[in-house]
Amino acid sequence: MLLAERFGRMARKVGDVTAGEVQFPPGEKSLQELGLVKAERVYTVDMNDSVLEALQMMQSNHISSVAIVDKTHGKHTQLQGSISMTDIKEILATRGGWRHLYDACFRFFAQLRNMQGLETGSDRVPLFTVHPSTPLIVAVEKMSATRTHRVWIVSEGSAAGGRSGDVVGVLELSDVMPILLAACE
Repeated sequence: MLLAERFGRMARKVGDVTAGEVQFPPGEKSLQELGLVKAERVYTVDMNDSVLEALQMMQSNHISSVAIVDKTHGKHTQLQGSISMTDIKEILATRGGWRHLYDACFRFFAQLRNMQGLETGSDRVPLFTVHPSTPLIVAVEKMSATRTHRVWIVSEGSAAGGRSGDVVGVLELSDVMPILLAACE
């Protein structure tokens, strides 16, 4: 079985088997091939929407995070950041933090990440993203390395002038677990 090391790299040896000998065919397949790119599962807020609007969207859809996108170019949803219930909870815990509920999402995101970087060294900007063509194992390694349970799937663009960076899906550990369990059977 493939296991990630503490810092997100794949372990070279698991038991008496080297990583090169382990059979995990789904790990080599792209997120697209595995059917994990599902735009209908992505919830977004415009970068100028308020944090309160993002909170309402998360609550009404029973989700814990939304993508912050730039919707100034119509239907395109270029990823600018993300905001989660944990982020909001962290800010609300501070004195007068409720005032931030009226901030624009991107401003809130930038301030929070800046504060995290200054206070704890856990600045997570830039965002870690993957593409539909990314192999599953690479996406899992990214989640492990960044200590998160979700990565945003963004488009790669196209020769026909498509923009890269538009949100096309989200991959969460809960999406990966059934695949890992099926491979163990």
